[in-house]
Amino acid sequence: MTPPVSPPLNDASVLLDTDVFSGLFFGGEHAARLDAAVEGREMLLSAFSQAEVLAGAAMREWGPTRLQALDDLFARLVILDVTEDVVRQGTRTREAHRTPTPR
Repeated sequence: MTPPVSPPLNDASVLLDTDVFSGLFFGGEHAARLDAAVEGREMLLSAFSQAEVLAGAAMREWGPTRLQALDDLFARLVILDVTEDVVRQGTRTREAHRTPTPR
């Protein structure tokens, strides 16, 4: 597993939250839109989101092959320590890519 780091967040990178990561890499109704939003940018994931994804895999009792594929995905990302900057950027990312819910 890649150890967490804390590089600066900038326009050349995009911080993925757990839902965005899952939508991009496991498909979903917004995958094409998300893919276009991250194209050519360095993808970042917080250590907390990584833990959520791994917990979901454990709950679904993924086997060694799927877990290795997940680790291979993580290796393509920069895994960030959870800091206040990461939390705030994650909030902005989620807000920018959310689907409005009717009220």
